[in-house]
Amino acid sequence: MSPDEIKSLLIGYFSELDERERTVILIGIPVLLIIVYLSLVFFPLKGKESHYRSKVRVVRREAVEIRDDLLAFKELKRKVSFVLDRLPEESFNPSSFVKERAKSYGINVKKVKVSPGKSFSEVGSKLIALYFSDSDINGIARLIKYLERGRYPFRGLSLSVKDEDGNGLVSGRLDLIVFIRRER
Repeated sequence: MSPDEIKSLLIGYFSELDERERTVILIGIPVLLIIVYLSLVFFPLKGKESHYRSKVRVVRREAVEIRDDLLAFKELKRKVSFVLDRLPEESFNPSSFVKERAKSYGINVKKVKVSPGKSFSEVGSKLIALYFSDSDINGIARLIKYLERGRYPFRGLSLSVKDEDGNGLVSGRLDLIVFIRRER
């Protein structure tokens, strides 16, 4: 069938209808098409649009939070790199360093024992046990102050002393930790 034949058939059918049926068809079909369009196309798209707009707001808010976290992380990394630059290399020998410093403060060193401590990605630690005898307590206090405030990051963990003969000189053990930069 050609388009002209279809057109003449529809006109013939439409002309056979009474006035009320023509009015229903002329008003009903466009209303039905609008309802179908609204229910199948417009409202679903409108719902998706509001859904995606809310998602965009959430993503933008999260992007701002991530940017703020990234800036804070960069600042923290800058501060940490300053500290990491101060750490001695893994090859640093804390035993001889502590022994030499202790002797310079008049401490009679019996032995120095070094053992590995906890390690993290870029930072490790070594535990140092300094055993001493017949030493002045003031010299020990000055040594601890020097080590904790000095160039290397030593921290005192514990100190145990005893004065066995009552002459004012003490014997005991000083436990320290030093943080080192691990080689990757």
